[in-house]
Amino acid sequence: IEYEDVSGIEYEDVSGIEYEDVSGIEYEDVSGIEYEDVSGIEYEDVSGIEYEDVSGIEYEDVSGIEYEDVSGIEYEDVSGIEYEDVSGIEYEDVSGIEYEDVSGIEYEDVSGIEYEDVSGIEYEDVSGIEYEDVSGIEYEDVSGIEYEDVSGIEYEDVSGIEYEDVSGIEYEDVSGIEYEDVSGIEYEDVSGIEYEDVSGIEYEDVSGIEYEDVSGIEYEDVSGIEYEDVSGIEYEDVSGIEYEDVSGIEYEDVSGIEYEDVSGIEYEDVSGIEYEDVSGIEYEDVSGIEYEDVSGIEYEDVSGIEYEDVSGIEYEDVSGIEYEDVSGIEYEDVSGIEYEDVSGIEYEDVSGIEYEDVSGIEYEDVSGIEYEDVSGIEYEDVSGIEYEDVSGIEYEDVSGIEYEDVSGIEYEDVSGIEYEDVSGIEYEDVSGIEYEDVSGIEYEDVSGIEYEDVSGIEYEDVSGIEYEDVSGIEYEDVSGIEYEDHHFELLELPLFRM
Repeated sequence: IEYEDVSGIEYEDVSGIEYEDVSGIEYEDVSGIEYEDVSGIEYEDVSGIEYEDVSGIEYEDVSGIEYEDVSGIEYEDVSGIEYEDVSGIEYEDVSGIEYEDVSGIEYEDVSGIEYEDVSGIEYEDVSGIEYEDVSGIEYEDVSGIEYEDVSGIEYEDVSGIEYEDVSGIEYEDVSGIEYEDVSGIEYEDVSGIEYEDVSGIEYEDVSGIEYEDVSGIEYEDVSGIEYEDVSGIEYEDVSGIEYEDVSGIEYEDVSGIEYEDVSGIEYEDVSGIEYEDVSGIEYEDVSGIEYEDVSGIEYEDVSGIEYEDVSGIEYEDVSGIEYEDVSGIEYEDVSGIEYEDVSGIEYEDVSGIEYEDVSGIEYEDVSGIEYEDVSGIEYEDVSGIEYEDVSGIEYEDVSGIEYEDVSGIEYEDVSGIEYEDVSGIEYEDVSGIEYEDVSGIEYEDVSGIEYEDVSGIEYEDVSGIEYEDVSGIEYEDVSGIEYEDHHFELLELPLFRM
């Protein structure tokens, strides 16, 4: 993993954030939850990458990042699932970033965020997609995982999945962002979540992206989601990644959180946001959110948030950053990825999600990061922005993306979880990241989830979890992007961040 910056972006903390582990990030389970499948799901690599738990998932750092909560956030399970830090993952800033909440956001549930499955979280599709565990992993909490909110956030399902907020956690901005749900699962903003820029970026939906389910999850675009930028999103770096908005978007807190970089990405907090829970977020389930679809989880917006773009989200840069596909990545399925629910979820775009910037968010690189696709997704660097660390983290591209560690950051586990590749996963691009799979990863399931790498990573399920669609989810692109891996390329960055 190079992940370095040639031009200077450190993405380090001058004041002290190491994002290392001083004592030993465990991210283990005291009681033993493996989050594997007794019958099969390993999500490991036959050659080396385990990403399983051999000794009791460590996922720690020998050197020190704690990413714990000194005060209280456990995000553990009373019965066993810890996902806490025994030794003390800080992931804080010596200078101050706590990213906690002193004032009160609990993100817990008074009434009982369940997000568990009393009957056995299915997250399935009536037509076929199960994504459940036949053997055992429920990923529910019968005994104790809390991660609830004492004050109010529901994120529960009253009638079905609501994903609303009854009591009030706003997670808003003094100016207006609510990001709450007043009615039901709106996932909308009644007051006005814009997530916009004073200069223009709305990141809202004007016309109609519902992200609902009408007939069957389409997750396609009828008109043409481009996810580009028409006017000027550059995604550049001028002096030392600002990741701020000169025109307006601060994504800051009136009290202090800037989440900007003044001299060279600090990503620290001067004032002291902790983002911990003084009271003790449990993330448990009291009543029984299924998170399945019985009749009609809509996850739509009744009032307005469309999360679409009227003009046509390109998420490209006319000036420079492309991240588009000249050949035609639609991120739709011509053949049949439905990922739909026979009962409802669409998550399609009727008008055309734009997610563009009219005003001019730059956040580009003057030196040349394209992050565009010429023939297919390259996700390479033409000029040289490495986005590496002088001290060690590279995450650069030499011939292609290595995503390896030269100096020392292993992001591995001493006990077993390597999350590195002994045999061959380079996470590089030899031909120019295709982000496809030549051999087999379709990210479909024919026999059982493969999502493997030619070198070994299976991440398949021997027993049962198919996470496939009997009706035909391919999740491929006929136009070109396969979304498959030569070597385990770009596994989860785009989707999860999105």
